[in-house]
Amino acid sequence: MKINIKNIVSEYPKIKQSLLPDALKKVEFDFVSENLDLYNDDADIKNYIDTFVLKLNEVVSKTAEKNKSVVAKKKASTKKTNDLASKIAEINNKKTSQKTKSVSVKKTTSKKRSSVSKKKDTSKKVGNVDLQVTFIKSFVLMHGKEKTKKQILNLYKRIEKAAVELRIRKTSKYAKQIMYVSNFLVKLYNDAEGNVETIINVDIPTKNYNELYEIAYSEKQKKSISLIKRYIGMYGLEYNEKTKKRAFNLHNAIYKAFDSSEIHKGDSYYKEIKEIETNLEAFLLQNGELFPESFDLRGLSGLAGIEIPKKKTLAEKKQVQGEGYHLPATSFNKEEKHIEKLGKITLPSAYEIAQKSKREAEYFKIDNKVGGFLGKIEKKPKHSVVVTLDAPQGAGKTRALFQFANALAKHGNTVLFASFEEHPESTLFQKKQKQYISNEALKYFYPIGEISGYEELAKLMSQFDVVMIDSWNKIKQMSPHVDFDTDFRKAYDGKLFFTIFQRTQDGKMRGGSQAQFDGDIILKVGKREDFKENYLFADKNRYQDKDLNSLFYNVYHQEIITENPDQRDERLKKEEKEAKKQKE
Repeated sequence: MKINIKNIVSEYPKIKQSLLPDALKKVEFDFVSENLDLYNDDADIKNYIDTFVLKLNEVVSKTAEKNKSVVAKKKASTKKTNDLASKIAEINNKKTSQKTKSVSVKKTTSKKRSSVSKKKDTSKKVGNVDLQVTFIKSFVLMHGKEKTKKQILNLYKRIEKAAVELRIRKTSKYAKQIMYVSNFLVKLYNDAEGNVETIINVDIPTKNYNELYEIAYSEKQKKSISLIKRYIGMYGLEYNEKTKKRAFNLHNAIYKAFDSSEIHKGDSYYKEIKEIETNLEAFLLQNGELFPESFDLRGLSGLAGIEIPKKKTLAEKKQVQGEGYHLPATSFNKEEKHIEKLGKITLPSAYEIAQKSKREAEYFKIDNKVGGFLGKIEKKPKHSVVVTLDAPQGAGKTRALFQFANALAKHGNTVLFASFEEHPESTLFQKKQKQYISNEALKYFYPIGEISGYEELAKLMSQFDVVMIDSWNKIKQMSPHVDFDTDFRKAYDGKLFFTIFQRTQDGKMRGGSQAQFDGDIILKVGKREDFKENYLFADKNRYQDKDLNSLFYNVYHQEIITENPDQRDERLKKEEKEAKKQKE
């Protein structure tokens, strides 16, 4: 069925989100559905919705054609699948036969195994192998082998990146060894002439090799997590014979892990491994989905730091290092080394970056009461801090924004106040400005009420320390393609954004559900029968050390309160009821 503006609300939920590009995801659909009533009244909204529907139909059409092709391929591969089925049946038969073996047979088997001289595995079984150990092992495995300059460069870059991100420090357990590895790689790379495909013989001195070898094999990842990672690594693969082979090999590895008791019922991830085994069998025997919708793939991403792999962009796939590139000195050297860099591409050493990051952190100066509620907010050297505020109509959002503006402007922070709900020249706005913005803050307070679109607003925002937007819904109406995270938080460095979101009838943030994840501070308003008792609370605040469950801000009285007014009422009613009982 072709989708149009009349049936999009009912038809869209039937489409799998995994098939859609970001521009057609549910966040954008929410904006479309919320603004359908403006379709015939607003040219920009009409154009945006028409484009959305057009692109959606293109995706649906392509998916239908692809499905037909997949069905044809599945039919052609039935014979090969049957071969796999027989192999899996053979494995399952082994499981059954092994359960019925006599004790004497098991004893004989164990004797045979014991006769084989095998080095005892003394490594510590861990959820995640220490990052330093991983790097050292990668280095040790290069010993006695031929490697290209590009392979040497890749390992060096991985170590440098970890140092820049402070995942490895000079105080780390194996910092000395990591420094040796980095220096060795630098020398190896710079001493070799030629381009990145030049072959290098890696020969680590015996003394150093023995020390590093012990560290490299001191830790080993738990078998269950290793198998889960292999399974996740298959996510997004095309349905072909190569994928089937990988699936079969993984299924076989899981069987062996159960058979050898490397994985048992006491394992933390036993349930997940059994479910993966079932998925693999369904995929191989019944042409089922490798990752069925019922399977909680996102749930696995939290296990021991496992992440769902992101698909690389075309630009990332094509990116290669230029010829003649010269490695800088390693980050771990205490002395600054300046090695000549050749070619167009340069890589700043982590040592230099670390020196820059030693600067004292800067924070926004905020008046006491508001500052006590919001916390100690950093002027980030990269990207900006975002505060979102959403509440029902008439809850006091705009009044709260005025108070925040005053608290910041009083200390010399320049504030751009984009008021698209109440024009700055209106009586309503002027009344609030007079009530909340002090004389000392007025010279740093810049209200605007009309702009042509995001481009004009972007030019203005670059000039201010703090930007306040009332409201996001108006921005979306002017520029539907603007993204909250990309075009605001990540587009500027060291700024502080406050954005008001309107609520829909069912209590959700209108046009900004993704902002709940992108925002650093998420504020909401508790609306009471008496307007004077309305209060702000933080649903999330990365910059507040205090307990958020006992931190509230009364908008009317402009003061911090430590007890939720709704909970306070319940407590008082309970105390009153108990007091009456005692009198009786």
